[in-house]
Amino acid sequence: METRLLEMFGSLADTLHFGRAAERLGLTQPALSRGIRRLEQDLEVQLFVRDSRNVRLTPAGVAFRGVAADLVERARQAARAARVAGGLSSETLVLGVGVGASQPPVGRLIRRFRERHPQLRVALRSVEEHEVAQALAEGTVHAVITVDWALPSGCSSRFLYETELRMAVPSGSLLASQAAVGPQDLDGLEVLVPCRREQPMIFDRFRLYCEEAGVDPVLAVDAKTLDQVLAVVSGGAAAAILPAPSELRYPGVVWKEIRPRYPLSFIVGWRHVCDMVDRLVPVLDGV
Repeated sequence: METRLLEMFGSLADTLHFGRAAERLGLTQPALSRGIRRLEQDLEVQLFVRDSRNVRLTPAGVAFRGVAADLVERARQAARAARVAGGLSSETLVLGVGVGASQPPVGRLIRRFRERHPQLRVALRSVEEHEVAQALAEGTVHAVITVDWALPSGCSSRFLYETELRMAVPSGSLLASQAAVGPQDLDGLEVLVPCRREQPMIFDRFRLYCEEAGVDPVLAVDAKTLDQVLAVVSGGAAAAILPAPSELRYPGVVWKEIRPRYPLSFIVGWRHVCDMVDRLVPVLDGV
C-alpha cells in the first residue's frame, strides 16, 4: 500500500472537502479523486460517502483512519531517519535546483520560508535534469525547482514562476545590434546549449526547435553552470540560449529577446510528503 495514497486519505478524512484536501497536498481535485478510488479498490471497501454537497467517512473509513495515520507517521519517521543517516539534517530544508532555475523568485521563496521558520536552515543543491527523479525518489532533496516538463510522473507540484528563453550574445557580435533574434539567426551560428548527457530533454527540444525552423546551428561547446556560460559568451566563443532574468548584467554579454517567444514554467515539485514539505507548501502561495 503506497504511503502517498494514505496521505491522500488522511487529508480528505481531516477536511472532508476535496478542494481543501487537494490544495493541502498540492494536487488537483481529479488526482485526489483517482487516488482515493485506487485506495478503495486496493482495500476492497468504501472509505467515503460522496454526494453533491457532502463528503463523510463510512464506518470502514472511521476504522481505517487511525491505522492509516499511524502508518504515515511511521513512514515519515523512517524517511527522517534515512535522511539524517545520509547527512541531511532534520533542521534543514534541502532544495534541488535544476538548470535555469537560479532566478529571483527562488530567493523570494527562501526569504519567505525563513521568515516563517527562522529556526530552520535552507540548503540548495544543483540537480541535473537526469538526476531529478532519483533525487526525489531517494529523498536526497525534499523538493526540486525545475522546468515543469522535467518533473517525473507521480510527483506533486506547485507553479513558482514563468520566464522565457533569451539569447546571450557577445557584445561585439552582429547580433548585439539587433532588437531581437529569431530562428533564422541561429543558422550556422556557434551556440552553447546544455550537454545532452545531463540535460537530455532541453537538448532534444532545442534540436527539434531548430529542425522545425529549418536551421542548423553549430553546437561546439558544452557548459554546465551559468558562470561557465557567461564566460564563454563574454569571450566571444559562442552565443547561448537559456532562461535568464532580463536584468542580469555581465561584462561583454548582451541579452536579446527571442521571437517568437519561448516561455518556460518553473515549478516546485516533490514526491514524498514530510515535515519539511508540509512547511514549504504554504509558503509557495504568493511567491
